[in-house]
Amino acid sequence: MKRLLPLLLLVLLLLMSACQQTDTPSPSPSSSPSVSPTPSSGGDADATTPILKVGNFTADSIDMDYYYYATISGFVSYYGDSLTGVLDLSQPFSEQTVPERDITWDQYFQEAAIQDLVSCLLLGNAATEAGTVLTAEDETMYEDFLSYVDSSRGVDESMDEFLQVEYGPNMTVARLSDILRQQLLGRRFEIEKQDSYTYTEQELRDYFDAHNDGTVSEADTVNVRHILVGTEEEAQALLIQWEAGAKTEDSFAALVAGNTLDTYSEDIGGLYENVYVGQMVAPFEEWCFDAARKTGDTGIVGTDYGFHVMYFISPSTPYWKIWAEEAIRAEEYNDFYATLETLYPVEWLD
Repeated sequence: MKRLLPLLLLVLLLLMSACQQTDTPSPSPSSSPSVSPTPSSGGDADATTPILKVGNFTADSIDMDYYYYATISGFVSYYGDSLTGVLDLSQPFSEQTVPERDITWDQYFQEAAIQDLVSCLLLGNAATEAGTVLTAEDETMYEDFLSYVDSSRGVDESMDEFLQVEYGPNMTVARLSDILRQQLLGRRFEIEKQDSYTYTEQELRDYFDAHNDGTVSEADTVNVRHILVGTEEEAQALLIQWEAGAKTEDSFAALVAGNTLDTYSEDIGGLYENVYVGQMVAPFEEWCFDAARKTGDTGIVGTDYGFHVMYFISPSTPYWKIWAEEAIRAEEYNDFYATLETLYPVEWLD
């Protein structure tokens, strides 16, 4: 049984990569080529022979293995205990059927891996043509990833040995480095492409009026910070500590690290921006959207998750604008992405 990399590593790999078009695979009909290469079963001198060509880029069995095993690891980490009774990790995937689909889990993971690999190659072509380069932020992500992999291996295990357990028998540090940098380049291109789309307020209003079905709020969003703890006593102690200090937003943010149970916001001072009605649990929202709420307000809110020490920053962008911009930007980018499939055709090699 293969080991599964910790969630932190998988999130860094799967969610920050532009080569992943969705957060995680979902069992739905695939538009991928019908040919599904099977991950290799042992070290193979021919593993570097190209099996797939997309524009000016090629991929081999090592690439396929990487995306196959990364897809499985990401899927398992995302769904966790909810897989019980759906997918048995101790049994061959080729002998288990995906619910409501006439394919095995092995076939499903291969389809998803091909989708991600093809997407990465498409974006790689576009990034190269556009002259996209990695930023300092990208380089830091790259170095952090490799450092985390290095810290995850066994004491008597080389990096290559560890990677061959995780990503297939032919993986090496050098190849993983190439794959990561290709993923990061695609991600950087995607970010810069989407950032290039701009819209006037009238364009956003016209889109909203034409597409809102009445369920999207026009109210302002809010920016807040919070510290999530397990007991009300802990929350009271932290609030007292803050009140005894500078009593600023910065001093509140400084209290977050090491105290909060919310790992998502721990590294950004407990910050949640553009919170909209319906996004959070009711007690949290009731505090945030109280009509009397003003900048600098603090408080303690109890929810099913624990107790939140709250700091109100300010009202923010009306939600209708955020919704409209995200929707129209996604449509424009998806239209652009569709052109890549024409510009850089997918070809399986003999």
